[in-house]
Amino acid sequence: MAGGPPALTVESADELPLDRMLAFQAMYQEEYADNAVSCTANVPEGLDVEHTMEVILHWLPALKGTTIMVDGTRAQAPYERITAEEFAAYELTRVEDSTDEECASGACPIR
Repeated sequence: MAGGPPALTVESADELPLDRMLAFQAMYQEEYADNAVSCTANVPEGLDVEHTMEVILHWLPALKGTTIMVDGTRAQAPYERITAEEFAAYELTRVEDSTDEECASGACPIR
């Protein structure tokens, strides 16, 4: 990372266990917000339900506005875990003038 400390490690949300995500929400809510902080924790499928329940119960008194979203439970979820290879395989679509010509009539085709 340019300009940062050489030993700085940056983790993405999908690399953090649920406990650390909820700990961050609790800290942020306590230190930086004067009210609830809405947080959606996206977690992978196959979590141990008992362990997940213990983690939630541990942080529950300190949290407001928390949602646990298990991958694959909603069609077209806002975030989807994919590999770097899957990402590279996607085709880039670019509309130069910000107008999709197929939608110029006001009715876009179903794709």
